[in-house]
Amino acid sequence: MHGLIEFFAWISNSLGSYNIVELEGIDYKSGTNYELEENSKFVHQWRKNPVIFFFDVIDDVQKRTLIDRYNTQCVIPWNKHLDKGF
Repeated sequence: MHGLIEFFAWISNSLGSYNIVELEGIDYKSGTNYELEENSKFVHQWRKNPVIFFFDVIDDVQKRTLIDRYNTQCVIPWNKHLDKGF
């Protein structure tokens, strides 16, 4: 359960709107930050509720992308840290 809470904290606090727009498949270079956020269904849902965003809005491939990114940025470095000892 603890890992799940950390995962959703990471989705809420470590990702930005550009990450979410990229996940949606929109070319984030095609407009200003404001324009992208206004036109992105994903950004609106992510800001509203990241848990519902993860379970109900994105598809399985997008979920896997987020999980892999979380593992790369958080889990693997933490495990390496633990392997070295405190």
